[in-house]
Amino acid sequence: MLLTILAGLWALLLASRGAPIGDWLQRWMVAKPAAALSRVRRETVIILFLLAVLGVGLWWVLGHEGIRLYSMALPELTGLLTAVEVSAWLDAAVALAAAASVTRWSNLRAAFAYRLRRPRANRARRTHRPRKPAANDDGEGPALALAA
Repeated sequence: MLLTILAGLWALLLASRGAPIGDWLQRWMVAKPAAALSRVRRETVIILFLLAVLGVGLWWVLGHEGIRLYSMALPELTGLLTAVEVSAWLDAAVALAAAASVTRWSNLRAAFAYRLRRPRANRARRTHRPRKPAANDDGEGPALALAA
């Protein structure tokens, strides 16, 4: 039904060029949507892509319950993603990947391991082991009782 209406409007737009109805259709079906689409920024596309991926992921993992959960959380998720500059994070990730491709992975891994390593506490080291006392077999004890 909707496709038939749109096809009819498109045919009317083509047939009525130069007429007042053709100018009106040109303005509302071509000029206004084109102006709205030209205001779309890269951040908007990235945010919509992330929201779509999250929705599909929830649907894949939780099924219809995931869609319900997603629809309830969508306003908060949209606000959160628009508050965070997503494109800056994406640019930083691309720059990090470019820098990592220039250096060797082993150097990068060693640098991260050095930064994430916890400092060890200094402990006093023993200089020598304490000696056991010498065995005293001369005294009275269980060994003398067994000899009798």
